[in-house]
Amino acid sequence: PVHNDTDTNQTVQYDTDRIVEYYPNTGTVHLTEMQAIYIEWCCVTVLWLFLFVSIGRDGLSVKTYFRKGGAQRVRIIVTFALTMLTCGMIADVVSQFTLPRFMAPYWRLIILISFSRESQREIETMFKLAVEVFNCMILLLAFIIFYAWIGVVLFYDHPEGKQYF
Repeated sequence: PVHNDTDTNQTVQYDTDRIVEYYPNTGTVHLTEMQAIYIEWCCVTVLWLFLFVSIGRDGLSVKTYFRKGGAQRVRIIVTFALTMLTCGMIADVVSQFTLPRFMAPYWRLIILISFSRESQREIETMFKLAVEVFNCMILLLAFIIFYAWIGVVLFYDHPEGKQYF
């Protein structure tokens, strides 16, 4: 379109064919909402098939699949997360895509972590370190409480103590 500027009587030609990308995506494909939902259904279906094949490998016995051992916790987490994600997707379809799916990203993250042994090791390391950091924080808290008590005792009768304590 052509715009006449009244102050300078100049005609300014706007270039409407040019597309400005304020957030460049480096050429990646953007999916519509329905395309993303279809892809999510396909991925969840593949994960359920993988789960059923794993159960079939154990003789089609759910009890054997969830047997005691190191992988039991991961298998329970995967099954629970897949179940919750699938229930959310079914509720989304039943409500004709009007429900907010605020928990879906968390279930996806749990599924991703449960299939990645490296991520599991990192999380175990974080929990082991968290115990040590917690012990250090408790020690620091004990020092702070002790020196606060000393400050109250020493400065209770002084003007500064009456002002701050």
